[in-house]
Amino acid sequence: MRALVLKDLRVLRPWWRLIVPGHMLFGANGIFSPQSFFALNVALAWAFTVILLIIEWTQDADRFLGSLPVSREDVVRARYAEVLGAAFGATILYVLYGRVLFVFATERLLERWPGTPGWESVDGLLTFCLTVRLVSVAFLPFHFRWGLGKGSWLFLVCMAAMVVSAAALVRWLSLSWTLTAASEVAGTAVTLIVALALGAGLGWLSLRVSIRFFERRDL
Repeated sequence: MRALVLKDLRVLRPWWRLIVPGHMLFGANGIFSPQSFFALNVALAWAFTVILLIIEWTQDADRFLGSLPVSREDVVRARYAEVLGAAFGATILYVLYGRVLFVFATERLLERWPGTPGWESVDGLLTFCLTVRLVSVAFLPFHFRWGLGKGSWLFLVCMAAMVVSAAALVRWLSLSWTLTAASEVAGTAVTLIVALALGAGLGWLSLRVSIRFFERRDL
């Protein structure tokens, strides 16, 4: 599995000179509100995974991976390890990028940010990291079952349906609000442990589903 992860990092290496500037330019649009900054950074974090899949898709790499002397389970596990690393890396970038943008933000922009920015609190950072992680582990089973093209469309349709359904229950389904309320009741440490355990559990479930899908898929 380690060799597969290193292989993917080598594949991405020539693209960093485009990915990093693109991240900075696109993410700057989110400074106009906390919600847009959060959403854009989540989307960019998810793009770290999707970019690699797009590169492999254009090269028809699924058949190549299927011909390697590695199990399909290892291929799936390597991908999940990468998205976990991407979630932590994206959280670090969320903190650094937010602080840098605030240095150059005008007073008019700062007025649109009531309260503490998300990257300045444990609840905010946990919300961001878990959101990135959940989006990734929700997407990967679609990819391993139907491939990048069809899998991406089906995932986006399902996500759109979930967003519309959640609109009527925003307060109840708001991850940030739930974590904040839980911290006030049980304490930050307990909330952190429980949230990470739930995230790990959902990640494990998604991993098992993806392995089952990929092992049955005809490449």
